[in-house]
Amino acid sequence: LEAAAVRETLEEAGVMCTVIGDLGWFRSHDKSGSPKATRVFYGRCEKILDTWREERFRDRLWCTIPEAMALLGNDRPLYQMAISMAHDVYVHTPIGLVDMPKNPSSSSTTDSLQD
Repeated sequence: LEAAAVRETLEEAGVMCTVIGDLGWFRSHDKSGSPKATRVFYGRCEKILDTWREERFRDRLWCTIPEAMALLGNDRPLYQMAISMAHDVYVHTPIGLVDMPKNPSSSSTTDSLQD
C-alpha cells in the first residue's frame, strides 16, 4: 500500500515522496454514500515536479496546518483527522526527517492526502 500512496501522490500532486509512517485505516463514505476504508500515510517530500499527470484536474497548495484545516471546513472530517494526526507526528519527529520542500511551487495541492 505504501507504493500505491507514493504513486498516487506523484500522479495527483506532482510530488515525489518517501513514506515515513502509517496513520492507519479510516472508515468513511464515498460521494454516493457507500462505505469505504482509507489507509493514510505521511511522508517526506523529495521533489516537486513542475508538471505532472493530473495537473489539469488538480491544484497544488502548500499551506500551514491551520490553513489546511480552514480550507477543509467541516465537510471533510477524515482529512481533518489525518492532518491533525500528521501534525502530531511531525512535531514529535527528529528534525531533518520531515523537512519542508526546498522550492514549494505556488500552485496548489489540496488532494495530497489519499482517498
